[in-house]
Amino acid sequence: ALPPLASLASIIRTYGLSAKSQLSQNFLLNLELTDRIARSTGELKGSTVIEIGSGPGSLTRSCLRLGADRVIAIEKDNRFVTALQMLREASGNRLDVVQGDILKVDEGELLRSMGKVPERDTVKMVGNLPFNISTPLLFKWLRAISKKEGPFAYGKVPMVLLFQKEVGQRIVAPRGDPNYGRLSIMVQRLCKAKQAFVVDRKNFVPEPKVDGMCVYLENLETPLGDPNVNHAYLELMMRQVFTAKRKTLRRSIPMTLGHRVDAVLDMAQVSGDLRPQQLTVEQWTHLAKAYENLRKDFNITWPPLPKESELYDPSY
Repeated sequence: ALPPLASLASIIRTYGLSAKSQLSQNFLLNLELTDRIARSTGELKGSTVIEIGSGPGSLTRSCLRLGADRVIAIEKDNRFVTALQMLREASGNRLDVVQGDILKVDEGELLRSMGKVPERDTVKMVGNLPFNISTPLLFKWLRAISKKEGPFAYGKVPMVLLFQKEVGQRIVAPRGDPNYGRLSIMVQRLCKAKQAFVVDRKNFVPEPKVDGMCVYLENLETPLGDPNVNHAYLELMMRQVFTAKRKTLRRSIPMTLGHRVDAVLDMAQVSGDLRPQQLTVEQWTHLAKAYENLRKDFNITWPPLPKESELYDPSY
């Protein structure tokens, strides 16, 4: 519980906290809505919540009010620090405020540096993500999940994250859906992913041009599909094939394989008459493993594999 607090609107007025478009800031001031986001992570009592982009502290209040043992608020804009520190005092020091760029923050190191290391399966993550960095952030966490690093070294981490609706649809899309593609496969191979709820654009201040979508993600203990697949081959295969997603696999698999395309399809036990968006995540890993084996067997080096630094890179 929290003691009575000044309204968010009055705090914004007092400290002159207008949203900065260059930081892609769109505030959620409706506490019923932020309560819903916080509750979507599950039971908060006994948990450590990492919040991304706290802004004036609406979602921060919800996490504290609903019983989180500890909230670590990461905020890049130093204008919000004073208001957040007031919330820290009101919460009985259950709030830690960290000023920094979330793209550069090592959340695992942050947890270790703050004294008590959380017990397994007690870390959660929430955030009204700045739309302009939401996809790079997601790829950063996918990389950490694949290596069980950062916050994901502490077991299952339920995440409820607010994306632009279009991005959210691509994350949760099932196979066969028009939005199903590389992003869907990369996320769903490593995470349970589902739509929590859509947030109408009218709930944001200032109002953006698009609606938002809250997505529930939870890292899987074991990735879906072939456990031995080299992610570099999966990335390469998806990048090549989804550029021609209207073509069948037989016509879109990298042409450097020549007549060996059918051999790859046979090894993966996948029909060449299917289109890329018709394959399950598991089938994609089998296809990538067959592609890897055949490239090695015949010493095929083109197209080149993505480098380690290019994996989980949304710009590649």
